[in-house]
Amino acid sequence: MPDKDNFFTIEKLRELAENYHSQPAAYSHLNDGIFVMECGVAGTGHIPEIESRLQEVYPGSILSFVREYFNDYDEWAICINNANGEKIGYIPRKKNEILAHLMDAGKQFYAEVIDLWYPESDNWVNIIIRVYMKND
Repeated sequence: MPDKDNFFTIEKLRELAENYHSQPAAYSHLNDGIFVMECGVAGTGHIPEIESRLQEVYPGSILSFVREYFNDYDEWAICINNANGEKIGYIPRKKNEILAHLMDAGKQFYAEVIDLWYPESDNWVNIIIRVYMKND
């Protein structure tokens, strides 16, 4: 017979199930969005004055997206902007096509910065974001 101390009680299982989908208070501003993906921000090393554009970008910051229809390098380009509307990078090319189609169909997206750091030997900034679709 199994040891009863190695099993959850019904009450504990209910508590775990109820809390499974809850968000921490720090993320309460995201209740109007549907989580889509987590990714890095591409192209930060090609943005002029990137350091000044990142002064107000930190974990928890909200970023906006703009489709860049006439991008010479990527037909599905999605520009990521800081709170001032300044470009800080792009959704990576390998992850942007479906998002671009949805944006072209009128869906709106935003991102929350999860992490940000400057590698010692590189000229770009590593920014990790979570992408959300607005729940209209």
